[in-house]
Amino acid sequence: MDLFIKIFLVILPFMWISLGAPGSPRDGELISFAFFVILIVLTRPRLNFSLENRSIKAFGIYLVLWFMVLQASSIFNPQFPTGFALMIQARTILVILGILLYMAVSETTGSIESYYNTICLSAIIQSVIAIPNYWHVYPYDSFLAWIGVPIDIPADMIVGTLENSGFFAIYLAICLPFFFRPRWRFFIPVVLFHLAMTHSSTAVFSATVGVIAYTGLSWKVIIPAIVAGGLFTWKDGIGPSIMVRFEFWAKCLRNYHLNPINIIFGHGIGSSWGENYNLHNDWLQLFWYTGLTGIGLAADYVLNIYRNDKYLFAAFVTACTSALGNYPFHLAPSMYLIILIAGLIERRRRENYGIS
Repeated sequence: MDLFIKIFLVILPFMWISLGAPGSPRDGELISFAFFVILIVLTRPRLNFSLENRSIKAFGIYLVLWFMVLQASSIFNPQFPTGFALMIQARTILVILGILLYMAVSETTGSIESYYNTICLSAIIQSVIAIPNYWHVYPYDSFLAWIGVPIDIPADMIVGTLENSGFFAIYLAICLPFFFRPRWRFFIPVVLFHLAMTHSSTAVFSATVGVIAYTGLSWKVIIPAIVAGGLFTWKDGIGPSIMVRFEFWAKCLRNYHLNPINIIFGHGIGSSWGENYNLHNDWLQLFWYTGLTGIGLAADYVLNIYRNDKYLFAAFVTACTSALGNYPFHLAPSMYLIILIAGLIERRRRENYGIS
């Protein structure tokens, strides 16, 4: 099982080929995510299906109840949109598979250090593939076009195989803390160079917060990190994409139904906040979907996360911070990476407290 988890981490960002839907890489990645997790679970026949973390258990139960309500509505309401019903089913499957992956990773027996190495290897592979992008050469896209799966990527983007500069930058930012180990430090300049050249303020800010978390709030690092992040923002400016995000969030809050039921329980998984695309803020999206209850359960998990492994903790903080300006929990490669990190954090906690 350990080997499968590591292999899938590396190859998932390449799985753009979606069934009968060329030009839709995220569909291909999500299908692959489902396939990979099922294989991982099948190779662990004695998987313990009990969840010890009360926050994840409560959050999972809450989401399942929401899915049951929405599924019942789709069955008994003839006017319920068919597309919405299919989306609910797909999200239900993804949530269940995500929890299964978390449980499987938390019960792994291989060296945790080897998982760190695999995360670094995946980031290095993406970084190498991204190098020709600076000359508007996209090797993986050319390969996909050659086999009949054309992908249209703007010529000025640095993407690796991750479709979008923002997705690529967030992926590298989450991986960055694992390069702080002695044998991997010489790759840090490469990762930082890519982060700067993607012009992703969200990724740079998230990486800065992750570095601060790694050092344990040392002022010797906080001040240089803030200065470096500030210089990047000053040089790069607040781009139009940031302003568009502010407009998204303002529209979402304007459209929020301010009644007790919606404030407490949200509008439902998969419901539209006013537009047919992602909100570019996973936390606000979660509030729209699940209300204060969902946000409260998620915050309880995040604020009480086990912190004694500085690499895992810094990577987790980076991921949570990046969710403020992007949607890493909705993209299969970063979602898989984040769940892997959360599962390893749980394994570290069990090892520390002698829990079998």
